[in-house]
Amino acid sequence: MCLISFRIKNLGFAYHFRKPIFIEAINLKKNIMPTVVARHKVRDFDTWLKGHKDRVEIFSPSVSSFKTFQDSDDPNSVVLILEVTDMEKLVSMMNDPKNKELKDRHTVIEPITISMQVPV
Repeated sequence: MCLISFRIKNLGFAYHFRKPIFIEAINLKKNIMPTVVARHKVRDFDTWLKGHKDRVEIFSPSVSSFKTFQDSDDPNSVVLILEVTDMEKLVSMMNDPKNKELKDRHTVIEPITISMQVPV
């Protein structure tokens, strides 16, 4: 089982992800737009890149914008930096079984590693 967990004490909330992704939000403060970094590998970068419009469509209800990166050392390793407007919608989208077909079509290889900025 994949477990992704992060806690941001200073912002007063925490999320715990398991596969399938379940969410627990503790004292979620409104009007916070967290930046989320998602990293995963793909079998074929060109195929994955052609799915950009699909990602725009699927992320739009929960993300105001995102940037796409490719590792310089591994062309099949990608990073998305997401400006999340609704974490619950994002998690719901990630849990939606119909998106498994989309990930397969885009050659996504799990696990998908999620990271969040921490205040320093």
